[in-house]
Amino acid sequence: MHKIRLAIFYQKFIYILRFFYENYKNKIAISTTAVILFLGLFQSCSQEKIEATVFVRKTSSGYELVRNGKIFLIKGTSGNSNFKELKKAGGNTIRIYDTTNLVQTLDEADKAGLAVILDIPIPRYIVPDSVYANNSQMNRLFEDIRAFVIKYKNHPALLYWMLGNELKAPDLPGDDNFYDNFNKLVRLVKETDHNHPVSTAVGGFDRSRILSINHKVNNLDLLSINIFGELSTFGSRKKLIYPLWHGPYVFSEFGVNGPWEAEQTLWNSPIEQTSTKKAEQYKNRYEKYIKTLDDGRFLGSLTFYWGHKQERTHTWFSFFSETGKRTQAVFEMESLWKNQERTFLGPRINYVLLNGKGAQESIILNSNEKVNTQLLLADNQSSSQFKTRWEIRPENWNYLHYGEEAKPAPINNLFLSSGSTKSSFISPMKEGPYRLFVYVEDNKEFHATANVPFYVLNPNNE
Repeated sequence: MHKIRLAIFYQKFIYILRFFYENYKNKIAISTTAVILFLGLFQSCSQEKIEATVFVRKTSSGYELVRNGKIFLIKGTSGNSNFKELKKAGGNTIRIYDTTNLVQTLDEADKAGLAVILDIPIPRYIVPDSVYANNSQMNRLFEDIRAFVIKYKNHPALLYWMLGNELKAPDLPGDDNFYDNFNKLVRLVKETDHNHPVSTAVGGFDRSRILSINHKVNNLDLLSINIFGELSTFGSRKKLIYPLWHGPYVFSEFGVNGPWEAEQTLWNSPIEQTSTKKAEQYKNRYEKYIKTLDDGRFLGSLTFYWGHKQERTHTWFSFFSETGKRTQAVFEMESLWKNQERTFLGPRINYVLLNGKGAQESIILNSNEKVNTQLLLADNQSSSQFKTRWEIRPENWNYLHYGEEAKPAPINNLFLSSGSTKSSFISPMKEGPYRLFVYVEDNKEFHATANVPFYVLNPNNE
């Protein structure tokens, strides 16, 4: 225990030295920086804006988000559809990324009784930087964002502004072009709209980036954190930087492990869990790591993703099917938001096998090979209750993180037979990576999904 305390003290000491060194190098008064570091607060939170529609209030025990005069704990998700279902499930907030048809989207959210965290899209910081060092581009960006904020600032659904999503802000000592201009953007939004807080979303619990933003960005009201697999270690890692950052925060995205965190095949295709396993993970993570948060700084959380979304696959994060069928994750989040104990009676999948093998075995097939599949449902569920559909799609091989993804189309005429728990198909002729998808639907509102990646080798290199 003594060694652990020494290690923690040493790490905190190194963080402090690092910040002092940065300020010395830039000829900033160390005494002033020390006050900022040990206060560890976003400046705007120290001034209570009683007149604002929404604001972050400093209290004796921490922080709280106030909306229309009442304390507001965020319980919601992200997406741009199924608003009525979200409200019915007990959610109160939706994060909107897509700014197309935004007036209609905001109106629909307001009609459903939801608050909106509205993203303001701005370019990510990429080395070499061609945006934040370019005065003409920045001037256009200032004008565009001012017009955007003016247009939507008085909408009654608006909760707070999200200025950029996972911008990849540079670590200390940082790029002055980026931080100077980002501070101007924050200031612009706040001067244009005095009624709503301003935040930015950080990808993962990157302590160095969080400390850099906290040190370099002057006027954010709260920090938004997109966190997935790292949620399990958030509490312990947060304590290590407490002397330098102890401001308010929101989990602006949380969920199951992302493709970048998942186990992979030999050809680097991520292995996706069944929708059943993902629903269990949502429930466990919420109960263990979110519901128990009581640090005086936590202002709420948003699941990811309330709708249908292609991100490495079209089922990885999707709470709904293309036709509106719900996954078990919707059921579990409703139970959690409403604090109810319920048993899910819809379809549940244990796993799928190809020629008796699971996804972890990196299945490699020859082209034009006959393959047999097997679906195993959970808890001895009878397949006669459900409808099963099988399909094969190419792997999204040209995937780029943060890039827009096109959903590969299914390949027709491969299946020889397709039953409720078994099927057979002929593997594609073209060499490359693929996935077998299976969908199990009940006759009401739910569906379950699973997929298995496999690779086809063509001896003739076709």
